[in-house]
Amino acid sequence: MMTSGSLGGGRITYLNGVYMPLEQARVPIFDRGFNLGDGVYEVTAFVNRCMVDFEAHLSRLRSSLAQVGILVDLDDADWQAIHHRLIFENPVDTGTVYIQVTRGVMERDFVPSEGQPPTILGLVQAKALDTDPRLATGISAALVEDLRWKRRDIKSTSLLAQVLAKSRAHEMGAGEAILHEGGVVTEGGSTTVFGVDNQGVLWTHPLGPIILPGITRRRVIALSKDLGLQVREEPITLSALHHMSEVFLTGATFFVVPVVQIDSQKVAEGRPGSVALTLQNAYLNFVRHGGEAAKPS
Repeated sequence: MMTSGSLGGGRITYLNGVYMPLEQARVPIFDRGFNLGDGVYEVTAFVNRCMVDFEAHLSRLRSSLAQVGILVDLDDADWQAIHHRLIFENPVDTGTVYIQVTRGVMERDFVPSEGQPPTILGLVQAKALDTDPRLATGISAALVEDLRWKRRDIKSTSLLAQVLAKSRAHEMGAGEAILHEGGVVTEGGSTTVFGVDNQGVLWTHPLGPIILPGITRRRVIALSKDLGLQVREEPITLSALHHMSEVFLTGATFFVVPVVQIDSQKVAEGRPGSVALTLQNAYLNFVRHGGEAAKPS
């Protein structure tokens, strides 16, 4: 079994219509994703070779492509077949399928040439998503100023601000960055931030151009309502964050992870809270019983 840190490890990747060993995959230096970060991406989790919320992830990928004007001649069945084959052909039971689409290969210029085909890459990474120790222990988080661009609803490959924020959190011994601007929490470095107030009401930032429309976020909100929990999609101020009885994060590679400390302040007495754990269990139950099984193409 390969590990998430191995480059290659017998993996099969997809590149522009061809499945090949990862070690053989090559992208030209004039690809706009390499030169300008001109591309979008999507990450879909799978557990026991069953994809989680695939249709929602595909819808978000299509939205990102449309927002930046990258044309791809693949329909939903084509995308599904790529995901299924990547999962089926790789020695990974649980992990993620990463899809990246750039505007393609052309002379370096800010204004792209017309009529060039996009570059489409797909690969699999092994991740212990449903057995990650963070689920039980929770993680610490660090507050970091949000320096990203103004269209965060597009899942762009231009991730330098997130790299810097998550690196800063790592330097502080934290497992994730909680981003903020103007005194308001936006989201995590690669997660959605939820707070639970003293009345048991869940708070999370409303959708719009300044946050990514998280697929796990949407699922957790639906599960919360099924459980009779009240959800307010309203901004959380930094002051309110410090008074929340619980804080937790959601994401395709995090699932539902409690936050037990923010900077030097403990949350929920430094232990995972009951609401977070209830939603975590509900989400894991959904993942293990509601996924789409990968099939050979």
